[in-house]
Parts: sequence; structure tokens; C-alpha cells
Amino acid sequence: MQETPAGQSVAAGWAHEWPSRLVTGAAFENRLVDGERHPCLSFGLLYHPAPPSPSGRVDSFTPKTLVQKFTVTAAIQGIALDNSNTSPLVHLAASLDLPWRQAVLLYAVHLQDNERVQQLAASFSLTPFLHAFAGLSDFDVKQAAAGLSWSWQNLQLHAGYHLERKEWLLATTIRLGASGKELSQRAQTWAQAFFDRGERRQAFRFGKLALAYDETNENAQSLMHVLAPGVADGNAVIDSLLKEADELVSKRWYLSAATHYIKVLKLDSENPRARAAMMLIQSQVDRHIDKWFQLGRQYVEQNEPAVAREVFDAILQVRPDHEPSRRERDEINRMFESKAQEFYFQGLGFYSQKNWDSAEEAFKQALALRPEWQEPQSYLWHVQEQRKQSRASLEQALEQAARFEKQGDWINARKRYRAALAVDPNNRLALAKLEELQTLTGNHVERQYARAEAAYRSNDMETARRLLTEVLELAPNHAAGRRLLEAINRSLPLSLQALFERANRHAERNEHALCIEAADSLLEARPQMAEAQQLRRRSILALDAASLLEIARKRFLRDRYSEALPLIQEALNKEPNQAQAASLLAQTLKRMEAQVDAFFNRGIAFFTQEKYNQAIVEWDKALAINPNHQGAREFRRRAQERIDALNKMP
Repeated sequence: MQETPAGQSVAAGWAHEWPSRLVTGAAFENRLVDGERHPCLSFGLLYHPAPPSPSGRVDSFTPKTLVQKFTVTAAIQGIALDNSNTSPLVHLAASLDLPWRQAVLLYAVHLQDNERVQQLAASFSLTPFLHAFAGLSDFDVKQAAAGLSWSWQNLQLHAGYHLERKEWLLATTIRLGASGKELSQRAQTWAQAFFDRGERRQAFRFGKLALAYDETNENAQSLMHVLAPGVADGNAVIDSLLKEADELVSKRWYLSAATHYIKVLKLDSENPRARAAMMLIQSQVDRHIDKWFQLGRQYVEQNEPAVAREVFDAILQVRPDHEPSRRERDEINRMFESKAQEFYFQGLGFYSQKNWDSAEEAFKQALALRPEWQEPQSYLWHVQEQRKQSRASLEQALEQAARFEKQGDWINARKRYRAALAVDPNNRLALAKLEELQTLTGNHVERQYARAEAAYRSNDMETARRLLTEVLELAPNHAAGRRLLEAINRSLPLSLQALFERANRHAERNEHALCIEAADSLLEARPQMAEAQQLRRRSILALDAASLLEIARKRFLRDRYSEALPLIQEALNKEPNQAQAASLLAQTLKRMEAQVDAFFNRGIAFFTQEKYNQAIVEWDKALAINPNHQGAREFRRRAQERIDALNKMP
């Protein structure tokens, strides 16, 4: 209702916001002209070329964001519904949001008959509650006006002054219901609740509503900054799916179209276009389901189960209660699961052989059949890590080997070249160097074997075993050394008492290093021998940190890491800041971890060959070093289950 000098004018209207950022409206007006009432219609539209920023205004002012700041509107008012001669009034306007103080610049043109009026105006914020505005008509300064607008809760007060007329205009607006800030807070609460439940699109809708009520709502701004990128991506996906679905409908591929519409509804459960389309094609979908089911069966018979599963999945998306499709789909899934397991075990076999390329391919094939399976995914990550470590280990081994060779230490140089070949069996440099060093180490091997024979004849089994172990490390095919070591192992139980007495004598003479060595030999033959454990423990406690570290280093160089570890730990207990001990501890733990991996991988190789008992032996070795190794525990359990199942077979 509007009060004019001619009387009251009453109007009522309706407006609708379209998805394309267009708002249209219409109104009916009962206008009082020259004392007579005349019914008339008005129509208008408002268009914003780009969606508003999730947080209200766009702060930047660049050519890229300029289009987001424009709003254009057009309206025609006073279209007579009777025989009156009144001409309609046309309004055209455009506004530009400026990035300072919520400023807006407005230009408008009003047309009626042969008359035209132009208006230019601007408004900006002085405080959160106070706005200023100014404008002029036909670019005539005399036709200028300015004023202030004050807002608080549901109340707005406006005051303006016209220069030429020298008159004040006062206006009051009262909003019924809750205030904009209160409504914004309510919408923000709903938005946060939907966000917490994972319903991001609903959260986005209420966040947008919160900013429409109050664009300064900081909580809504923050939430919309989080939601906007994902929802924008989702909108692009939805638009693409709807376009594809419409094309499928035009080709009468109703089931495929329905699956696309359902995907849209999963992203946006309220999408009106998808909901309407589903209702229109539902009867056609029902008629096509049987044809699609037969098509899926044909793919099964043609040995194309992956394509068949896609067909049955499409049917079940549209008709979750279609049991024949569910049975077929479940049967294919069981087959895929079995094949995926085969590929997985193949991958484990290749992994144990350090054949990273074949292992990676097998694990990928397993995941192609069962994408949600975590274990192959985990091993794929391990393959990538192992490749990195292998490259680093190879470079380190070759560098160390070259350094030992330069120092004339042929033994350790040969060990490091062999370590390089363990990483890359075809490494040309390591192969050539090993062949070159073979002659140089041959003489040393024979000298060590001669010393071992002399120790054996002197009944010094401990020294003989140590020397023969070194001989066989350098020359694994040394037949005489292997025969002598086997003879020592066969005679060892007869010499345990003598060895124990020797360890006791060393302890009584405070020869603790020798006592530890003798006790280690006893424990190697009898790991549970309590007397040897006690002797070893007392000697370890009696030695200082430097002596313990020296013994540990010798054990480390002979690859006896389990014996070196407690010595290093005791050295650190006595001298916690001992840097050399800390460094040796880190190296020992790393080597022990490598040993565990080697035992585990050998177990996997036996497991894939169905040699379950041998696999268990390897995993027991791994668990003896690391009792918490989950892989060894799990596969040991599986191997035992298979052994038990085989034993129950008739």
C-alpha cells in the first residue's frame, strides 16, 4: 500500500528465483489516478551474471571478478487493464558493488511516452548500523538528494534531503517476525548441523540462506569458504550427469539414464530436475529391466564378468529388490574375490623375491578386482618404499665396497659387493669386482681354514666354529670347511660341559669378555641354558661401557645382531650419552629389521609354494627377533590353519 497525493495505491505481487540466477516477478496494482481507480499489471526481472561469493561480497576488484559485481534489472509498470489512456512506465537499471565499505553504484533510466529520466546514485556503509546515500537526476546538481539510513533489529529509519525542493523525506520500515540477524543465526545453526552429519549440499543451502539474511555472519562465511569449492565441483559433476542422462533418454536407453539420475540424487537428494525425470521414465525403466538382465547373463556366458557386474549393478541401483540381479552380482563378486586372492599371493611371492615390478603388477590386478582391499594397497606402498630404499642401499653398498677396496680390506669389500648384488643381481660393477676380488680373498680363506683346523685339533671348538663361519661367509662352497663345521656341530654336545667350565674359569679370573664369548657359544647350542645366561649377565654387568661396546662391535661385524643388542643397551644404561653406542644401536636395530624382513619374505615364498611347515619355521625366526611383527603372526596363523585342514583330510 502506498500513499500518494492523489490517494492510496494498493499492489500485490509474486517473484520467483530461477536456477540460472534470474529472478522474475509480476504484480497487480490498483492505482488511483485523477480520483479514479484503475487496475494495472507490472512485470520485472533481475539478473546477476555470476553467483555471489560464498562469504558475501567479493573483496578483490579485478577484471576476472568484475562480472560478479554487476546486477541488472528491467521492469514495466502500469500496464492498464481497463480503457484508461495511461501509458506504462519502463524502468532499466544496473548496479555495481564496490569493494569499499559495502558501497554500491547505481544507474537507472525511466521511460514514459516521450519522457526520459536518468538517475545516478551511490550508497556506502559508515558503521554496521548506519548507511549513507546520495544521488541526482539527469546529471543536474540542482536535482541532487542525500540522506542516511539506520538499521536495528527489525526497524529501519530513513531520512533524506532534496536540494532543489528544500524538503526532507522521512520513512520508517518495520519488519514483522524475527530480525535478519536472528534468522541468519538460525540458518547457520542448521547449516552446521547438516555439515556435521556429512550432508554438505544441504549445509551449503542453509549457509547461503544465512548470508542472505546477514552477509556479515562470520560463522556462515567461514563455513561457506569450506563448502563452496566442493559444492562447485559437485555442481559441475551434476551438470555433466544430467546432460549425459538427457542424451541417454533421447536414445531410449532408459536404464542407463536412470543410473545417472540416481547418481545425481545421491549428490543432491532435492535436485528437482533429476526427481522429475525419474518419475517420467520410471515405467520405461521397469519394462527395460528384464532386457538388461538378459544382457548381463549374455556377458557372463561370453566370459566378460566385469561388464556383466556393471549391468547388474545398474539394475540394482534402480531396483534394489531385483533378486536375480543380486544373485548374479554376488556370484561374480565371489569369483572376483577368489581371483583377487590369487593375484595377491602372487604379489607376495614376487615381493619376497624382491621382484618389485611383478609384485606391483600383481597387487594392482588384485585391487582392480577388489578396490576396497587394504592389504594389496599397503603392499603397493611398501613396493614404492622398497624401490627407494633399494636404490639408496645399492649406492651405499657400492660406495662402502670401493672404500674397503681402496684400504686393501678385501674381505669387507667383497661383503659389500655381495650386498649390492642382493639388491641388484645384475649390477655389472659388483659382478666384475667380485670376480676380481675372488683371487685376492682365496688366500685369506685358506689361511683362516688352516687356523680353524688347528683350533679343532686343540679342542678349541669355539674358535674353530668362529673361523669356519667366516670361511663359509667368504666361500660358501668351501667343501672342507663345511665338513669340518658339521663335525664340530655333531661333537658339540659332548664338549658343552668343558665349555661351561671354561666360561666359569674366565668369570673367576674376571676375564669377562672371554666369559661372554664362551657363554654365547653355549647359548647358541642350548638357548635355554640358565647357567650360561646367568654367567653372561654377570659379566655384562661387570664390564664398563667401553668394553661392552667393543664386544658388541665385534658381534655386529660378524652379523650376530641379537648378541650385540643387549651389550649395546647395557653400555647405554651405564653411559646414556655415549654417542658411539647410540649410533651402533641404530645400525643394529636396522640390520635386525632387515633380518626380520628376510625371514618374513622367505616364509611368504614357502607359503605360496604350499610349503607351510617351512614357512612357519621362517616366521618363527622373525618373531624371535620381533614378537610384534603382525604380518608374521597373521600368516603363521593362516599356515597353521591350512596344515590342520590338510591333517583332517582322509
